[in-house]
Amino acid sequence: MTSPHAISVYTDGSVYNNPGPSGKGSVISYPDGEEKYICNMGYKNSSINRMELWACVEALRFLQNDPKANSFNHVCIYSD
Repeated sequence: MTSPHAISVYTDGSVYNNPGPSGKGSVISYPDGEEKYICNMGYKNSSINRMELWACVEALRFLQNDPKANSFNHVCIYSD
């Protein structure tokens, strides 16, 4: 359930033949409807657990440097 007072972050990591080539991505959704996408390559040889967690870390780092995020007190992270 999303909150009208929180930033929602949706993350996912992927690996082909775990361990193997990997990637990660996040969607940051602000309460006003604006969305930002963070999609990056991963590593030549990584695990699915590493990519899932790294997507969360990357999104939080992005929000730490985003001036718009300073006006919110809560972040909800959705991951599988």
